[in-house]
Amino acid sequence: MTMPKRTRTTKRPTRIASFLIAAAALGAWFAPALIAQDEAAQRLSNTPTLEALGSNATIYRLRSLGQSGELLDSTSLSSTSYELEVLKMGEEPQFLEIPGTEDLQEEKAPNLSYSAETGTLLIVWEDVVNSLHSRIKVVSYHEAVGFTDVLELVGNPFYAKRRPQVLLTTDSAHWRTVNSSEDGDTVIDHQLSQRVNHLTWREDQGHVFYSALAEGSDGAMASTGTVNLSSLLPSLSDAIEDGVDGTLTLSPGRDHRSALISFVDPLRRRLETVEISSVAIEASILADEGFERVAASEHEANSGLVGVSEAARSHIVWVGRQLTSDTTTEVFSRAIAASVLDAEDTLSQDGWVGVAEQARSHIVWVGRGLSLDRDEIDIATALLPLSLSGGEQEAVTRGGLTATEPTVNLVVSHLASRSLPEEAPAESQILVSTDAARAVVSWHTTDPETGAVVSVSFAESTSEGWSPVYELAIESAGSLAKAESLLRSRFRNGR
Repeated sequence: MTMPKRTRTTKRPTRIASFLIAAAALGAWFAPALIAQDEAAQRLSNTPTLEALGSNATIYRLRSLGQSGELLDSTSLSSTSYELEVLKMGEEPQFLEIPGTEDLQEEKAPNLSYSAETGTLLIVWEDVVNSLHSRIKVVSYHEAVGFTDVLELVGNPFYAKRRPQVLLTTDSAHWRTVNSSEDGDTVIDHQLSQRVNHLTWREDQGHVFYSALAEGSDGAMASTGTVNLSSLLPSLSDAIEDGVDGTLTLSPGRDHRSALISFVDPLRRRLETVEISSVAIEASILADEGFERVAASEHEANSGLVGVSEAARSHIVWVGRQLTSDTTTEVFSRAIAASVLDAEDTLSQDGWVGVAEQARSHIVWVGRGLSLDRDEIDIATALLPLSLSGGEQEAVTRGGLTATEPTVNLVVSHLASRSLPEEAPAESQILVSTDAARAVVSWHTTDPETGAVVSVSFAESTSEGWSPVYELAIESAGSLAKAESLLRSRFRNGR
């Protein structure tokens, strides 16, 4: 038998190509419409995906290599380096060294996924520096340009990282304007889109970290850097303990703009759910326009609060009617007027820029409130604005307006906190509904003599707490994989 020729190459693009393909990879990694609930549940198992099917039946396979370059068992989750095997129909396989894994440090917990929209493969893994230090690495691959430069996320440099996961959310806005001239009216269609890649991981001391990378319509990029969720939300501040680990999952939220981070706090034995949602583009545009209008008052004569309030309200009405309904526009225009009128203390302390930022934030919060399906006024929230207007970029024309990309406003909310069932271990698997109203906790029950898994134990959330623990026998289901699939299906169908 003739063995296929082993072609090993490393494709590296130019710096500009690296930036562009990174934007494409991280910006269109997963179309939200394709993120079905069963796929989300699949990710909750924390099992790395080591293969992906690309276009034209191309298979991408992540291979783990040992110190001498030897191929490790396909089930190995760690190695000293990774390579990408590319299998195309009718062609010999290619073996590509993955950037960022060239050293002899341990690499583990890889995740791999393919975006059909951009033809890009995304690879995320944990890079272990030593027994105490590790970092998250992200790289993408495209057949035309090869690998991008490696993105590194650190968090706390003195703790190892666990379970790196990534999920994309998107938003778009469409509107029309009419340009009138001697030759007649011309209708112009406008479109604006934003994509946010949500990354999360857990560190050895128990903290859950988060990072977001946003991309605008013109390719402008912005990042939150690394954010400690327990520092951002005071209600999570007690959910940490050195040396304590627990389950962490990242799944789609209630709409195309939101993602859920759910994790178990082993110390308090609680299941916590945090939602990260971007405010609608229309609201973000109005917030930015409101900021610019109020901030400009510093250079205007007779810029008292009453006059600025009315000027800001009129400006929001003019802009809003190009973007959204008259009713919604009225809500935003009243919001900015009220915010400015109530800013006497802010004006004396921080000047008109402070008043402008207060008005911008107020519009953002109003915009978030308009998108809520249920009363969440009392939950803990925080705001993470990402400005896409930094650096040199071409302006985006919005009808009669010309401005840079609107700010991406991420609202972080502590949606739910539940006590774990008494029988559930800290390493339980968890399924959480998109609105965090329902949850299932499951774990494996083993034979004390053989250690073999004999059933999947699970409990479902109820209005009073948790249901009794049920046992789904492996023998009855046919296999462990089938038992877990049945449980996911039951959850997806609302029991």
